[in-house]
Amino acid sequence: ELGQLAKDVNHLAITLSENQKSRSQWVTDIAHELRTPIAVLLADIESIQDGVRKVNEEWLKSMHWQASRIGRLVNDLNELSVSEAGALQYRFDTIDVTSFIKSSVEQYQHQLAQASITLKLELPSTPIVCLADEQRCEQLISNLLQNTLRYTDAPGRLHIKLSIKEDQIVLQWSDSGPGVNDNELGKLFDRLYRVDGSRNRETGGSGLGLAIVKNIVIAHKGSVQAKHSHLGGVSIEIILPMQKLEK
Repeated sequence: ELGQLAKDVNHLAITLSENQKSRSQWVTDIAHELRTPIAVLLADIESIQDGVRKVNEEWLKSMHWQASRIGRLVNDLNELSVSEAGALQYRFDTIDVTSFIKSSVEQYQHQLAQASITLKLELPSTPIVCLADEQRCEQLISNLLQNTLRYTDAPGRLHIKLSIKEDQIVLQWSDSGPGVNDNELGKLFDRLYRVDGSRNRETGGSGLGLAIVKNIVIAHKGSVQAKHSHLGGVSIEIILPMQKLEK
């Protein structure tokens, strides 16, 4: 018993140490993400003050983009923080996932067309029912869409498939290239994780969208993982428990 207790204490010490390192890295990453756009803002403002540059429409657009980038990051950090603390308000109700996915994705048809991304929506002909918070699920769909819009090369493809497997709801969200390597797949849901190459956040993403997706899925007692897409990009697979309809 004393030997087992010693092992448990050692395991607890290792876990606490890893949590401390993770917390320190989290703070460092946030500082890094905020430092770049703030530095750009300050440099441009100082150049105006020194008379090096003149205020024009191009400069104002650049300043607006940098300020918007900071705003998105701060908003996403707040959403992630409250979701990890369990402070997000969830109001679960019975929803038809089939019709919900169809109506939610249709709202983004114009954006997908503008980005030259062809959508294939594969849905069952019968209702699939589960207990879910409709507002949080809309946020989940929005984050997945924004992820596809930011990181899929044009012309691209998006395949959304909803199915049932062993009394579970399976949502597969697969886009075309660029893809990521095996080591990076498991890290896509990490907070502020930066993927080298094409899937970076220079396009304005905060790197928190998929982390928020994961928290929403877990709150719905589901699971989520990233895989290689059959289209050459990334496939996000979400599994949720299904609610059986009463006869």
